[in-house]
Amino acid sequence: MAHRLALRKEQPENAELLMSRFMTDYTHIPTTVFSPTEYSYVGLSEQEAEAKYGAEGIEVYHREAVPL
Repeated sequence: MAHRLALRKEQPENAELLMSRFMTDYTHIPTTVFSPTEYSYVGLSEQEAEAKYGAEGIEVYHREAVPL
């Protein structure tokens, strides 16, 4: 990210090109939300996966965890 920001400062006319080249892909980065109802996810949502692979081409796993 620092590299992308430095290039944008040096070359403001190429900002769109730099953003497309150095954009972070968050598809496979796990995310957790800590709230009274905690949840986590990684990858596509169920709806996105069905649209991309069809309902028969996906498996959905649900897991309940006990807080420490």
